[in-house]
Amino acid sequence: MTTGKVWPNAILLSGGIALILCGGCFLIGVMLMISPFNLVTGKCTAELIVLTPDRKAFLNILYGGAFGCFGASVLLIATSVRRLLKITE
Repeated sequence: MTTGKVWPNAILLSGGIALILCGGCFLIGVMLMISPFNLVTGKCTAELIVLTPDRKAFLNILYGGAFGCFGASVLLIATSVRRLLKITE
């Protein structure tokens, strides 16, 4: 096993894991928009969350970013693991 082939694949693998974390940050943004918890006062309001068209569009952008990150991470992790398994053969 040569380290010249392992390091690039290890970097791809860590990039896939980083994309999973990035997708989680997008989903935290979704949760904060939908949750009735107020970050400024620290209290939970009993008000109904109104989703205006602007908020719906922003939610769709956040969901798209999250699932895009998750999809890219699956591709990166699958590619790097496949290449690492080829090296060990």
